[in-house]
Amino acid sequence: MADWATNFIKGLPLAGLILLGGVNGAWAQERWTPSWDTNRSVFWADLGSARSKYSAQGEWMRLQRKYAYLFGGASPWFEETRVANLGAFVRITVGPFASKQAATAICSEIIRNGDTCMVKIRW
Repeated sequence: MADWATNFIKGLPLAGLILLGGVNGAWAQERWTPSWDTNRSVFWADLGSARSKYSAQGEWMRLQRKYAYLFGGASPWFEETRVANLGAFVRITVGPFASKQAATAICSEIIRNGDTCMVKIRW
């Protein structure tokens, strides 16, 4: 991984890993298992929506290829939403992240590269 990417994601729980700060610039990796069934709020990156689950999966594959250095092996969460007078949409989210700052850093990088992203709290 490029040095700039390593520096960008230090401390963020991405791709199943948490990079833990060490002494004198040494970094240790620890496996991270997201808690899907939690009663507390967690922060997610909302990557947009599509009109069908099939289209949402295609968009996720595009984003996953483009941002492999951010997402690694992360899995998306697809959620159907209904909008009055417009019908059904499928939201594409990825996470959860350990903090709002971690999700914000990911979204900032995605937006900087021309795609949409917003931080979302998912209960």
